[in-house]
Amino acid sequence: MADLELDDVWMSYPGSPSVLRGLTLRVADGEFYAMVGPSGSGKTSILKVLAGFVEPDQGSVVLDGRTINGVPPEDRDLGIVFQSYALFPHMTVADNIGFGLRMRGVRGKRRSGRTAELLDLVGLPGLEHRYPDELSGGQQQRVALARALITEPKALLLDEPLSALDRKIRQDMQAELRRIQRETRVTAIIVTHDQEEALALGDRLMVLEGGGVQQEGSPEDVYRRPRNRFVATFLGAANLFPGRVESSEPSVVSLGEGLVVRGLDLPDHAGTGDLVEVCVRPEHWEVLEAAEVPSQPTDGLLLDARIETVQLAGQVVDCRTSTILGSVAVTVLSPQARTTREGTSVRLRAAPREVHVFDHGSAREAVGGDATTPTVT
Repeated sequence: MADLELDDVWMSYPGSPSVLRGLTLRVADGEFYAMVGPSGSGKTSILKVLAGFVEPDQGSVVLDGRTINGVPPEDRDLGIVFQSYALFPHMTVADNIGFGLRMRGVRGKRRSGRTAELLDLVGLPGLEHRYPDELSGGQQQRVALARALITEPKALLLDEPLSALDRKIRQDMQAELRRIQRETRVTAIIVTHDQEEALALGDRLMVLEGGGVQQEGSPEDVYRRPRNRFVATFLGAANLFPGRVESSEPSVVSLGEGLVVRGLDLPDHAGTGDLVEVCVRPEHWEVLEAAEVPSQPTDGLLLDARIETVQLAGQVVDCRTSTILGSVAVTVLSPQARTTREGTSVRLRAAPREVHVFDHGSAREAVGGDATTPTVT
């Protein structure tokens, strides 16, 4: 297995502006790295550069300490699983899986034995004589994964491999991918537009937009501490409140209507008078009875609210509330939903660690210049 790097990579397609602009990426040996972003964000282009299907205009591709710019895809020692699986319809499962070894001249018992090992690894023993059209979507995905792994590549590239599966099978396959990657310890990179998939699979996560990196870090850190409005809204639901910095030391942010928020971490460049945007995820509210919290100033965000709608969503309850700042989304676990009846007056509290402040550009984009209207996405 190996480290995989991109160093200051720029790439464009003929007649188009740069798709990747100065991208630097380092994936450690044995790491499962997830890249997520909307269509056109550059994530598939990154895989193409890594695989050698396209060459960067500038910058280096490094595998296991060796620069591989100009090396053909077949000589890069990378396993690839495509979105379409790309199985050979006229070949059996065993022949599909063993194809890479066949191309390397591996014959007889050595190839059949290795094929049997991969069938066991991906949970398909006994299906070696079937053809792709006799398999379910999840089984086809396992065959494609086994075929990519049979040559023991230095790294594995996964191009939205689960997107064609229905939700339940996709969730099962996420767990299988994690297990297989852990057992093989192969360095793996997956690109996906599915936020839940990226959060579930990655040891580290990169959020992409417009060919640039919006944020990188552990899934928990990126989700719980988004750097900007795009990351906050792309990786989940978010309540967004435009505000103004009243003081930076100690931090005080005014949200209008006489409401202030204290004890927050402000952007490094934020100063008194700057416009900002305040973000709280729906599940990070604590729902209290209306009289439970005294009205004196407290760190974090405290809102009086009235519950307008309640909707059961499996193990959680989604609520829509009305507040002095407008509509606010709240999510609570079902066992804690006793206070979330429609028409009930409550207080919503978000601890300082759950309240995030973005810069002026994010605030302007979120509310179109209106400094008092909240946005829920």
